Order: sequence, then C-alpha cells, then structure tokens
Amino acid sequence: MGAVHSLAVHDLLWRDEPSASTPRGIRFHEKRLQLLRRRGDVRVILTAPGLLDRLVSEGFAPERLHQVRLGVDDDDVEPESEGQVSARLREHGVSGPFTLYVGTREPRKNLERLVAAHARARVRHEELGPLVLVGPSGWGSVESADAVVLGTLERATLKGLYRDASVVAYVPRAEGFGLPPVEALHQGTRVVASVTTPSVANNPEVITVDPLDVAAIEEGLVAALSLSNDVATRARRRDSVADLTWRNVALDHLASWR
Repeated sequence: MGAVHSLAVHDLLWRDEPSASTPRGIRFHEKRLQLLRRRGDVRVILTAPGLLDRLVSEGFAPERLHQVRLGVDDDDVEPESEGQVSARLREHGVSGPFTLYVGTREPRKNLERLVAAHARARVRHEELGPLVLVGPSGWGSVESADAVVLGTLERATLKGLYRDASVVAYVPRAEGFGLPPVEALHQGTRVVASVTTPSVANNPEVITVDPLDVAAIEEGLVAALSLSNDVATRARRRDSVADLTWRNVALDHLASWR
C-alpha cells in the first residue's frame, strides 16, 4: 500500500481579505488551491469551520475533506499570580482593570476599529480600563493610538493576563480560526469577538459583533462587561471550549487517516 498524502488548508484569507497579502501571494495561493483540487489522491485537512462547504462548492470531493479542531493544552503552565501580573502592567503605566487583545498587530486584525470602539466605551465604563495589546507585529502597519503595547510574552504571563482581564476583545475583519478567544475562554474570561472569528462565532458564551461597525464593537464591549463573572459563570465559559484541545486535534487527524 502506498503512502497516504495529506495537506492542511487553514483558510482562504487571500480571497476574504486580499489586502493582507501581496498580488504575488494571492496568485501563489490560488494556483496551489487549484492544483490541490485536481490532486484527487491527497486528503485535505481543514481547521476552519465552514471551509468544507466552500471547497465542496468549488469541486472538491466531500470524501477528501476532513475537519479537525484546533485547541489549547497548557494546563502544565502555571499562570503568573495576580500580583505578578499587576506589577508587570504597572511597569507600563497600567493600574487597575484592563481590556486585553492578543494576536498579531496588522490591518486584518482590525485594531484601528477596536481602539476607537474601546475609547468610546471606556468613556462610559471606566472599569474597562486601558486597552492592552499582546503579540508581535504582523504584515502591514497599524495605528495603536493610546493602547498599551506589550509585545510577545511568555506563556505564564499571557495566561495571567487572560485570567485577569475585564474583557478579552478579538474582532478581526477575517479569520481562519482564531485561537486567542478560545484561550481566553479556557481561563473563564469574558470575550467579545467578531462574527468572522470561526472558533467562537457560534459560542453562546461569547458576545459577537460586526467587525466593520465601530458602534457595534463598542456596544459589544459594554455588553460583555455587564456579564456575570462569578465562579460558576467562569466555569461555564471554560466548559464551552472543553473539547478544543490539542489532544482532540491529534485524534481528529488520526480519524482522517483511517
């Protein structure tokens, strides 16, 4: 029996958000997708919910397509204590509550609208605190205004920030999956996400918003802040993403190869 070949397709972002790529990059990805469509001997692994139907509509045989989950497995990493997180934030001028964004800083992530919406919402609700941005620079420049940029951090620090944030906001214009809101829910934290974030678009524990509407993002932040944050509610948020683990990713891959 010959080798089984597989290839993962995470998104069609060169179509959904062409400004996030170059003309050359768009041509490259489109050519490779059409080549994959013709290669009937290659199994296609999909990580983005909704991508299967799109590829079937383009002529991919359904039996070639295998959906897998993405997830989080970091229970062995102890988050920094509240005191450690507070001390780290104070070094950057942040004291008290804060709103958290995690991800690359690039135009596709829609940070300009998030910054504007947060500023408006904070006028009404000071308990949102400043907007803190965690993650590396991505492709293309963005204006972060008065948001606090922390850059890339160790996992223990990031988990502490997820846990302690008033709200985690993630509102990209287009997304393949979207791990940051899943990671936030794993910590039991309130989440606002765009309807274009497949990982949580149908999660009832998440406030979803139109990423192109600053007013909608503003109201989403306010709505999230009003949600209960007691022990039982935080546990319910964790339960809502309990199946999104890297162990289940591996099991999904094994199932696709059988």
